[in-house]
Amino acid sequence: MNISLLYQQKLKPRLLALETQRKTVMALTVLPPVLAMISLVVSVRFIEHVFIVLPVCIVAVVLVGYYQRMHKRAYVASYKHLVVREIVKAVDSSYRYYPSRHIDSHYFAASGLFPQTWDTFIGDDLVTGKIGQTDFEFSEIHAQLKREARRANGKTQVQYETVFRGLFMHADFNKNLTTATYVVPDGGLFFDKLNHRKASAQCRPVKLENLTFEEHFEVMSFDQIEARYVLTPRMMEAMVDIKRSLPNNQFYYAFLGHRMYCGVKFNQEMFEPAIFRSGVNLTDVNLMVKALRLTKLVIEEMDLNTRIWTKQ
Repeated sequence: MNISLLYQQKLKPRLLALETQRKTVMALTVLPPVLAMISLVVSVRFIEHVFIVLPVCIVAVVLVGYYQRMHKRAYVASYKHLVVREIVKAVDSSYRYYPSRHIDSHYFAASGLFPQTWDTFIGDDLVTGKIGQTDFEFSEIHAQLKREARRANGKTQVQYETVFRGLFMHADFNKNLTTATYVVPDGGLFFDKLNHRKASAQCRPVKLENLTFEEHFEVMSFDQIEARYVLTPRMMEAMVDIKRSLPNNQFYYAFLGHRMYCGVKFNQEMFEPAIFRSGVNLTDVNLMVKALRLTKLVIEEMDLNTRIWTKQ
C-alpha cells in the first residue's frame, strides 16, 4: 500500500472538499467567546439597557453553541466516513471499522493493568479483525478519575485525572495461562501502584536475563515460571522492537487466560479531524496509518499466530 499515492488520488480531494465544513465549525467555535465579550462591553457601555442587551446576547451565544455542535458532529461524521474508513480499508480490507463505538470497559478492567478505578470511560474508532488465526479489537480510550477537593473558601472543586488515554487493544494469545503476567514501563509511579495492588495476592517482580528489555520494562507475575513461559527471548525482543518504533509512547501489556492486552498512551486523538488548521495534511494520514499498523505489528512481532500444542 502506497500511502502517498492513496493520499494524492483519493484522500486529498476529499479533504479539500471537507475544508468548507471545517471552516464553518472553526468560525462557530470562535464566535461564542467573541459574542460574550461584546455583550460584556455593550452592557457596561449601555448600563441602562443591560436587561435588554444581556438576555439577547445570552440567547445568541446559546444558539451559536447549538449550531457549532451540530455542524461539528456532521463534519466529524463526514471525515470518518470519507477519510478514516478509506485508510482502514487500505491498511487491511478485512478490518471492520465502527467510528462511534469503542472497546467495552469490561476488557479494560479485565486486563488488570490500571490499578485506579475510573468515573468516566469514553472512546471511539473501534477496529476489529483477524490477522491469521489471531482475532483482535482496538479503539481509542480515555478513562478518567473524578476527584473532589475543598477549596479555602469552602467550595468543592471537581477535577478529572486521566487514568489512561490512548489506544487499547486485546487479542487472542497463543498459550493458555493459569495466572497473570504484567509488563509495564520501567519504574515510576505506575509500577508502584500496580505493585501495591497486586502484592497481597502474591504478584511479584520478575527479573529476566534480557538487559535491553529490562531497560524499557518491568515485569510482575503471580507465577515466576509462567512469566518466563510467556516472555520468551523472541517475545522480549519483539517488545523492544515495538517500543523502538514508537520511542515517545508508553506500552503496557497483560497476559492472562487466553488473551493479550496492550495499552499504548498517546497525548492526542489520532482519528479526529483538524479544526483550527487545514485538514489537508499528509502527516495526519501517516499518524492514522501508524496507529492502525500497530496492532498488526504487535501480533506479527510477538508471533501470536504460532499455535503450539496447548492452544489450537
